[in-house]
Amino acid sequence: MKRLFHFTPAKVWLISSLILVIFIQVNCNAQNPAFHYKKIPDKYKISQPDQSSYEQKIDSLKGLAFDLTNSLPQGYVTDGSVDYTTYLQQGIQAHANVIFPNFPVMIGPRGLTLISNSCLIFKEQSKLIMMPNSQSNYQAIRLNNLKNVTLYGPIIQGDRDQHKAAKGEWGMGIWIAGCDGVKIYDAHISDCWGDGIYIGKGIAPSHNIALYYPVLDNNRRNGISVVSVVGLLIQSPLVSNTNGTMPMSGIDIEPNTNEDDADNIDIENAVTYNNMKHGILIVLDRLSGVKQKSLNIRINNHIDDGSGIGFGFHNLTGPDGKRPFAGHIDIDNAKWKNNNTSFSMYKSFRNGAAIKFNNVRVLRQDGSSYQPGDNDVRKQLQQ
Repeated sequence: MKRLFHFTPAKVWLISSLILVIFIQVNCNAQNPAFHYKKIPDKYKISQPDQSSYEQKIDSLKGLAFDLTNSLPQGYVTDGSVDYTTYLQQGIQAHANVIFPNFPVMIGPRGLTLISNSCLIFKEQSKLIMMPNSQSNYQAIRLNNLKNVTLYGPIIQGDRDQHKAAKGEWGMGIWIAGCDGVKIYDAHISDCWGDGIYIGKGIAPSHNIALYYPVLDNNRRNGISVVSVVGLLIQSPLVSNTNGTMPMSGIDIEPNTNEDDADNIDIENAVTYNNMKHGILIVLDRLSGVKQKSLNIRINNHIDDGSGIGFGFHNLTGPDGKRPFAGHIDIDNAKWKNNNTSFSMYKSFRNGAAIKFNNVRVLRQDGSSYQPGDNDVRKQLQQ
């Protein structure tokens, strides 16, 4: 496949003077900061995710799994209006494999804490509804320092529209910290006070995490935050309408410290739609430090439609004197359209990692197509 442009360490240092954006597209609404929720077009929806690879596994587990309906008190309601956190937690703690009730259930801000070597199955009508609360920090489903956990079809609805305080931004749908061997299939997470899914560090960085067909909509901070992980596959995500508090991006790869990792990350067939800031954002300045870090990130077949910025690199290196990164970041077969800005690069681009863009297309709002190349990069460097 034709390579459109390649930033080598020798060339990349020149871009440190670039403060705002490359490939800028501005329409008549660019100055309007208001966010407008948009219904996801049918063409971006996966109506029936390819479940053939795990349907047989689910069927085999159902006969062994404990039905959490049996943990609920007598006279339980099925409309999601009563907090059953304690009852669900008791069932999860006592059984490795569980099936959620086939109706909506309310949980409180303490959320559900999972255990290692477990499997959780959501039925067609299963749903966790976060009780309206004033907490700045909550996790509807919490995975801390666990091994070998699988979730099938989790559906989570946050409380952003009924949240009882204005503080904080850390109300998460699914929290994964310091885990090894987590697989999540067909998650639908919406309306969280913070992120739909958060992947970060516990005792150690997370390892070997896989998200298949996740749908994240109308979450307040990010759809998916990737903070510390070695080995991550995000397959065919649909992330839309992220808005409320910064960074307001569909997928945000942003380590917190030099103790974190952003290595062996593979994002395939991502669709990001109408996110307030970025479709996908990579921020790496706080990762640099005493320890040299290896970056290996590949993003293939990304489509962004209508986010403020289709794709962004921000703060790709820390202060002078820090160790440069090893590894590479590859952006292949991307299409960014209907953006105020198709691609942004903010602050320094000097980090030692090889940055490659292959087969990137920009579709302007007037319907015309633009394919940036090396000449466009040189023009920006001369400005």
